[in-house]
Amino acid sequence: MNSKRVKLVGMIALVCVAGGIWYGWSWFNGAVPLNDPEVLSRMREAAKAQDESAVPSYRAERVVQPPNPQRNVYFGDLHVH
Repeated sequence: MNSKRVKLVGMIALVCVAGGIWYGWSWFNGAVPLNDPEVLSRMREAAKAQDESAVPSYRAERVVQPPNPQRNVYFGDLHVH
């Protein structure tokens, strides 16, 4: 039982270390571009140029139901479940 726990903790630590190394590598190689003002300005310009009317947007209508008298149950001063 103890060796299984050690193996599990070791695997979790390995995954965390590998993820950190991958994230650091992608950050330093420019795969995470959010720290460059030039890239941000190009992204903002591209977002402004998009035609949002081409994609239909749906809004859910709010349905207000009348109150149900059977769900308004009161058992006195103390209601305990």
